[in-house]
Amino acid sequence: MIVDLGSNIGTTVADFAQKFPNARVVGVELDSDNLRLCLNNVAPWKDRCSVLQGAVSDTDGYCTYDRRADSNAFTITCGSSVSEGTTMQTVKAFSLNRIFSDHLSQQPVDYLKMDIEGAEKQVLRSNTEWAQAVRCLKVELHGDYTPEDCLHDLTVLGFHARLDRKHPHCIVGVRRPSKH
Repeated sequence: MIVDLGSNIGTTVADFAQKFPNARVVGVELDSDNLRLCLNNVAPWKDRCSVLQGAVSDTDGYCTYDRRADSNAFTITCGSSVSEGTTMQTVKAFSLNRIFSDHLSQQPVDYLKMDIEGAEKQVLRSNTEWAQAVRCLKVELHGDYTPEDCLHDLTVLGFHARLDRKHPHCIVGVRRPSKH
């Protein structure tokens, strides 16, 4: 089981599907234009790949987003102050607990890629029951969430965590073996 949070146009989902022919891959993509391309790009593996449209947050609800002028990334705002019908684009937000319970059939997740445009801090600090089902993850950092903060948060969640040697804005975590 592989989860791709922030699937963009689906190239990573497709790569996972091709490299791991026995894996089920679940993606989540925020933007409807990216989602259309993503679904097209993963169509050859549609029997074992699915992609949800929405934002990943620490709670269920809604998020608004807008593409940042200086890049292809998004600026996202989630939480109780966001409601449908704002001037920015609005999308349903899913907590990881909801995604895990509704779409992963209580299966352990072998690998989770998290590139969720600034929601990492909240997702790794609040409503984190989902983390017990994850064996390995990679978190791409955004905004003011520092590598030191993420390393600490992943350690609290039971991971051995380290900086990714190839990507300075990513942290890799591997589940620590449980002590019996």
